[in-house]
Amino acid sequence: MNCAAQLEIRPSGEEDIQVRNESVRAKRYHLHSAKMDIDLWYSAQGDWLALETPEKGRRLRYVRN
Repeated sequence: MNCAAQLEIRPSGEEDIQVRNESVRAKRYHLHSAKMDIDLWYSAQGDWLALETPEKGRRLRYVRN
């Protein structure tokens, strides 16, 4: 198993997303490696809000409830 796989994490700005039926300002981050692409959203306080990733030709999205 290669533990030295390259993972790139980069901030992707801020945007408003829907969480618990409310618009919330969130910081977006993009994680990328040879085997994955994931977008994560966090509140200004650092709370996890959402995750999105491609999955079998679709977009899989989890949002804090």
